[in-house]
Amino acid sequence: MATSTYMTFLMHKDKTAESADEWKKLIDITEFPDLGGEPEMLDTTTLSDKMRTYIPGIQDLEGMTFAANYDHEKYLALKALENKEQDYAVWFGGTENTGGLPPTPTGSEGKFSFSGQLSVYVTGGAVDKAGKAVKDFTLGIDELNILNANSGSGSGGGASFGDIFEEVEVPSEIADWAARIREAIEAGDWRSVGTILADKLNEVVDSWDSYAWGAKLGGLINNGLNVAYGFLTEFDFTALGVKVGEAFTGILDTVDFDLVGRTFAAKWNALFDFLYGVVTTIPWGELGLHIAEIVNGFVDELHWDVIGQTISEGLTGIFTAAKTAIQNIHWGEIGSGLAEILNNIDWYGII
Repeated sequence: MATSTYMTFLMHKDKTAESADEWKKLIDITEFPDLGGEPEMLDTTTLSDKMRTYIPGIQDLEGMTFAANYDHEKYLALKALENKEQDYAVWFGGTENTGGLPPTPTGSEGKFSFSGQLSVYVTGGAVDKAGKAVKDFTLGIDELNILNANSGSGSGGGASFGDIFEEVEVPSEIADWAARIREAIEAGDWRSVGTILADKLNEVVDSWDSYAWGAKLGGLINNGLNVAYGFLTEFDFTALGVKVGEAFTGILDTVDFDLVGRTFAAKWNALFDFLYGVVTTIPWGELGLHIAEIVNGFVDELHWDVIGQTISEGLTGIFTAAKTAIQNIHWGEIGSGLAEILNNIDWYGII
């Protein structure tokens, strides 16, 4: 038997409360979404079938959106539930009460439960009669991330992240290599860390098919050269030159070149008019006196003795360092090394 949407309730069960098994009405709703979704149809058609055949695939359960009349206290209560994993349900059916009291939810016509996290927001409104302005504001409950949905009052297990992400096995040689680096770092043996990295890089270099890579790059270069050659040999550069020459001729026939010269002269006139005003106004004698005061103050304040001692000590130190270096360098070994280099050069082969 068909049933109306009268006595449809959005229910809530707080997992953290002492009465964790008690369902309570969350808020009086004005709209509720579809409580399920059509499964994806998987094509199983073969070349022996006259018509396409399908089998049901995975059911798609997206976020669910509810609506309710705006009430400030209810809005704050819903805000307090945001980002919390909770149990929710839609119940059809209830019992009416006397004395103007709202009906009591029973779910006698069906219960649809699910788990998720809600977010709440106030939707837009418009100007209307003052008596119904508040009623025109609705409350949207969006992004109920469904973990489980069923048509009975019982609950089922939710999806886990392990069902979503594929586990990829790390090759043993990579795991062993990473373990060796970790052990060397933990032991503070940084030279071994460098050696292990170098060995791995040597393996990469040895396995690199450099010729094939170079051939592929050469093919790309050839493609680019062919494009450039085709363009350069087919494009009519003469016609382009003629058009540019015609454009230049149009400029020559139109521009007032006498005005160009006068404009450049006006620029220089403006500059020198400015400089004339400056040089005829500055009190040059007073400027020279202040320059002399600057030099005299600098000379009086400078520590000439400290400068001389600093230069002396610095030069002495430089010469001392050079002398010490010359005395301690193994010139004999350097000479032997140079002689060995010269002896190992194939002079006849070069000539």
